[in-house]
Amino acid sequence: MDSLTMLNPSSVAPSGPFSHGLVIPAGYDIIVTAGQIGTSDEQGTIPESYERQVSAAVDNLGRVLAEAGARPSDIIK
Repeated sequence: MDSLTMLNPSSVAPSGPFSHGLVIPAGYDIIVTAGQIGTSDEQGTIPESYERQVSAAVDNLGRVLAEAGARPSDIIK
């Protein structure tokens, strides 16, 4: 692997020593994301309700994907 691109968008609160995502080049890009937490802003505010935390975690995943030029519809399982 020549180089890895760490994905840590400024719109998602830092998660300790971990990156929110990683792009692995090899002819095509594979984006590996970390587990996203339900923070709702850059300061790491955690919403009070479970529903808002889940929504924030999904939004954060979308932001990490966007940082690599991807969308949720690009996710495979």
